[in-house]
Amino acid sequence: MTRTSLISLVLFAAATAAPAAADPAADDLADTVTAYGRRTASLKHYWSQSIDKRWPIGGCHAAITAAQEAGVAASDEQKTTCDEFRAYHQLAEAERALDPAAHANYILLHVNMGDTREDNGSGLAQIAATCTSELDRLLADGMPTTIVVPLVRGHRLTMADARAVVCEPLAKAAATFAKDVASARTKAHEKAAAPYKAVGVTGQRLALLVDHIDYAMYGTGGGELRTPKQLKSAAVIFELLGPNTATGLYTLRRYQFRGDKLVSTTSRDFLVRPGSKFYR
Repeated sequence: MTRTSLISLVLFAAATAAPAAADPAADDLADTVTAYGRRTASLKHYWSQSIDKRWPIGGCHAAITAAQEAGVAASDEQKTTCDEFRAYHQLAEAERALDPAAHANYILLHVNMGDTREDNGSGLAQIAATCTSELDRLLADGMPTTIVVPLVRGHRLTMADARAVVCEPLAKAAATFAKDVASARTKAHEKAAAPYKAVGVTGQRLALLVDHIDYAMYGTGGGELRTPKQLKSAAVIFELLGPNTATGLYTLRRYQFRGDKLVSTTSRDFLVRPGSKFYR
């Protein structure tokens, strides 16, 4: 064998033994799909808290499409990973849309309407609108109606039931919220005022007693005025507040009436709870 032939043989053997060069497109696809798989794990645990614009719902499938255009076919496992990411991302989006509405419905079942504000109705209406529009969008994007969405306090419901169970009841409540709050306040005021009206309390005395319905009221000498008749006949009514959480002070307010007309309001602060001699 000639020297030239021997060199050619060695070069041929080296060329055939060398590993194939890595395909950048295949590596990019593998890295991207792996990263989306990790995002899926986060979505499974933290739901909507894990939604991140840097990881869009179509990003994983877009990577497969880009790889195919570069001549790299995705494996079945990679396709499954992307499908799973999309499914859990949709579920997180559904939770993000439905959970605030479900929570608002829960609050409405337990809140005293007279203690809230009429303008809260606009916020409830916005939550209901978002609930409906996001539900429509997700269903239009192909999210199955049989998917079960986890909500607050362990509640679960299907996408098929979400509109009727969550979105629509909130929208209905929001539409009449301001009127319902005003009505509740009127009823609460009438209920509080009834015992005082029954003994003839009117005007500013009635307004004060109703506004302070949950406060203890005292007469001259510091004795508590417990009945509507006592509160009707007292020319002077005292109210003790405190101690103040910031200053530690007690505040004694004095209301003086002429009939049912409030003619004077004064107050005085004390380092300790005032004794009976200050109720005069």
